[in-house]
Amino acid sequence: MSNPAESGFPGLQLPIAPDRRRNDRVVTRLAMHIFSVDGTSVFYPAVCTNLSRGGIGFETAERLEVGKVIEFEFVKVVDESVRYWVKILFRDDNRYGGYYVNDDGTDIRPSN
Repeated sequence: MSNPAESGFPGLQLPIAPDRRRNDRVVTRLAMHIFSVDGTSVFYPAVCTNLSRGGIGFETAERLEVGKVIEFEFVKVVDESVRYWVKILFRDDNRYGGYYVNDDGTDIRPSN
């Protein structure tokens, strides 16, 4: 008796979307604090999961909206704190990705 789950069709190979990143990512687990969302003061703990010269990936239990600008700093990485601003580009459950922007939310990426 044949297996009804088997078919005569070969396995389907789906195309993989090309990686559009311009900068290499570094996988990490850096603690960070989010201090504002679109200029509104908050204090949310988060973890940076990867970063590059162009942006970061991070996780937080807080729900953030795509398109918002967050202000954050890494926890205890250097003696003097440095704040960064990121515009959130995507959200997948509690994982986020974004690209660096100026403190007023304007794009710092070079135009094509």
